[in-house]
Amino acid sequence: MSEVATKKNQLSSDAQKLATMRFNVANINTVLEDRMQQLDAAKKKYQATKDRLTREQAEQDRLESGNKVVEGEYKQSENLLTEVNKEIQSQKENLFKES
Repeated sequence: MSEVATKKNQLSSDAQKLATMRFNVANINTVLEDRMQQLDAAKKKYQATKDRLTREQAEQDRLESGNKVVEGEYKQSENLLTEVNKEIQSQKENLFKES
């Protein structure tokens, strides 16, 4: 009879351990699910940031290209201004010589 009681106690102990393990597995699954959701959110945020970076790099390239065009036009204007100032100076000298 004590062998049966021992087996009952052993079975009860094993059942308790099994219930605890099931509870722990359920908790681990819950934590895993939460972390998977966090990972999905982080992946979406990463992709959105990557897309934004791509758009901003394209915009930067466009602005730099436009800036180069404007710089070229500015240099041409400066050269034209220099030429016009030289011509004005030349005309003044000629006018001075004539008078």
